[in-house]
Amino acid sequence: MGVGVEIPIHEAIAFYLKCAPADCFLEQYPPSISFVREQFLDCFPIPFGPASGGGDTLLLQPSSDLPQTVTGKALPAEKERYTFADVLAWPDDERAEIIDGEAVMMAPPPSSTYQEISVELTRQFANYLEGKRCKVYHAPFAVRLFEKDGDSPEDVDTMVEPDISIVCDQSKIDKYGCKGAPDMVAEILSPSTQRHDRLVKLSLYQRAGVREYWIVSPDEQTVQVFLLKEGSLQLHEVYDRQGVAKVNVLDGCFIELSKVFK
Repeated sequence: MGVGVEIPIHEAIAFYLKCAPADCFLEQYPPSISFVREQFLDCFPIPFGPASGGGDTLLLQPSSDLPQTVTGKALPAEKERYTFADVLAWPDDERAEIIDGEAVMMAPPPSSTYQEISVELTRQFANYLEGKRCKVYHAPFAVRLFEKDGDSPEDVDTMVEPDISIVCDQSKIDKYGCKGAPDMVAEILSPSTQRHDRLVKLSLYQRAGVREYWIVSPDEQTVQVFLLKEGSLQLHEVYDRQGVAKVNVLDGCFIELSKVFK
């Protein structure tokens, strides 16, 4: 499944404290770094293998059973390796992403809150980008993160559908969507996609070289902004519903979150 996700220990502790199940007993508060490193995944199961790392970071390695544990249900294991050619042949009502050759059904239809947030974010991006070389695209929009020039659909084994993508190099755009990494991606969380977007998608976008990644939480009414630094997507800023979020890959672009989270 590729490289893991490197998370600063203080972020892992905060994530653990927020997401650990209620019956998970803590012997001390806040938990020690060693506790988080050794028991993080035992106490809070996520679709990743053992946690490791030293110093101030925690490395989460993707698990081999990833697609069976994330959003929705996995497609029947009819093939050992799915490609974008399979996606193009599926019926329109069978939407799925493929990750390293394994297919995962998309989440159920989004809520009205999701739709309102998606529409407002897209509207603000589109208003700023009018007449500019960068363009905004909303799902469904096929992003083949690792596709190279000359690849055929049969060669492409990873395709995702971000909620919102911003692409500045228009040579990447074709009739299917985006060939290569967008400059920026935003994912809007739902109960069924939260772990997938926070960890699986983060790892994929990091590997692909996405420069900026937003995780938008309707429940918390927050936006987490991750920026690519030295090959790693690192948490840069967290905005609440009253904030004005800076779009780092677009000079002079700011998003009014009070209009996003109504």
